[in-house]
Amino acid sequence: CMMHTATTEIDKQDSDADQSQRETLLQEAIGKYEEAKKNFKTFSKKYRGSDKSAYKKKVKMHMLGCDIAISKLKKPDPMIKQHLDTNINRAYTDMSPLPIGKNKLVFSSMRSDTIVFVDSKDTEAEPFTAKLYVAEREDTNWVFKGEFEDVFNEAGKYIGNGVFSRDKTKFFYSKCEESDEGRILCDIWYSEKDSGKWQTPQPLSANVNTKKYTETQPAIGYYPKKKLEILYFVSDREEGSRGGYDIWYTYFDKKKTKEWVTPVNCKTKINTAGNEMTPSYDLESNTMYFSSDYWPGMGGLDVFRSQGGMKRWSGKPKNIGFPLNSGADDLYYVVDETGESGYFSSNRTGGFALKNPTCCDDIYYFRWLNLIRVFTEGIVLDEDDETETPLTDAVVSLYLEDPETGEEVLIKTDTTKELDLDYLFKLQPHKRYKLSAYKKGYFTGYTKISTKGVMKSDTMRA
Repeated sequence: CMMHTATTEIDKQDSDADQSQRETLLQEAIGKYEEAKKNFKTFSKKYRGSDKSAYKKKVKMHMLGCDIAISKLKKPDPMIKQHLDTNINRAYTDMSPLPIGKNKLVFSSMRSDTIVFVDSKDTEAEPFTAKLYVAEREDTNWVFKGEFEDVFNEAGKYIGNGVFSRDKTKFFYSKCEESDEGRILCDIWYSEKDSGKWQTPQPLSANVNTKKYTETQPAIGYYPKKKLEILYFVSDREEGSRGGYDIWYTYFDKKKTKEWVTPVNCKTKINTAGNEMTPSYDLESNTMYFSSDYWPGMGGLDVFRSQGGMKRWSGKPKNIGFPLNSGADDLYYVVDETGESGYFSSNRTGGFALKNPTCCDDIYYFRWLNLIRVFTEGIVLDEDDETETPLTDAVVSLYLEDPETGEEVLIKTDTTKELDLDYLFKLQPHKRYKLSAYKKGYFTGYTKISTKGVMKSDTMRA
């Protein structure tokens, strides 16, 4: 819910698009990657439009995507993928899954099993829209429990994309409605919990929510250096944009203005001339997951991941792979508390659909198999102290090395305490890191860690 509507790039081409280009995008969407790559190459050579440079860049991304797809199809990533049943999925769009613990799932849905006809001339009829719902897992089955809370859903509005603040005392979500011009425009709203009850929701300030553009799909991150909770979101605002829908960020300035700061674009290591959307953020590893129709993928929207935050990200986004990604639209990827499993939405064939096999998004559960889990732990010592007594109140920082530029991106910090002298960080395989340790009155110490070549789960002492 841009509300996101389930479409592939085929449906979004200009009306004068060449039929052969449409056919090539269809080849990509249905998995005929060898044929699609040949045709993309032909288009790139023949194209003479005024936007030739941008066109060639886009076609190059499609060709790289075909190479990735061909490689992934030969060696799929080991995972379990489950299409959730009709307690959650219905024939229209089901999206924005939000796991709460192991056995509860909040999601947005246009719940209907029959085709809904809307008479645009009937001003009395209630629009067919989406609401937030909740389901709970009982043993191995999901049981639909109805609407989520009683303050978020609103008649005639599209409601979705829920996310909690880090301390679970705030709930952010999207509220969308159709404008007089027929556009769906969204704003971000939030509610605070007081005495165990969610209060009347409020919109974010006017420098975040605009009248002319869409602001939607909030996600919560964290900037460890300044201890800031970061709100990421998606917008089609034009000033400062890379093109299409981009991912932006803001934060609430508690110290100075007591306002949300003017949003900033996440820049070129995340955003492209295409569309980037549905961000989610794993606070444990400081990793953003998002979907893009421009970065090299298998067709439509693919899920990618990138470590870092705000404007500083390590390297190009990594395609999360097959079979989670497909030739259709794959989005709303979110991990649960285990870090090994979670949910996503897709309009791939095999879902519940009324109009055509890829008309509407459904929600899927996934669990990665053979996942390599790497950690580093240790204590901070004074090298001149022969007793080797661990230091308390030492700030340990983990930096990830950008493989392209060598730039170090801060991932996380930890402070040693009297009752918890060890620091512990979760690492990604095949990466290079730096650890720094600082305590007032001491010189800062550094050490390097590499997970390149690590082929099984391990905890590394540093």
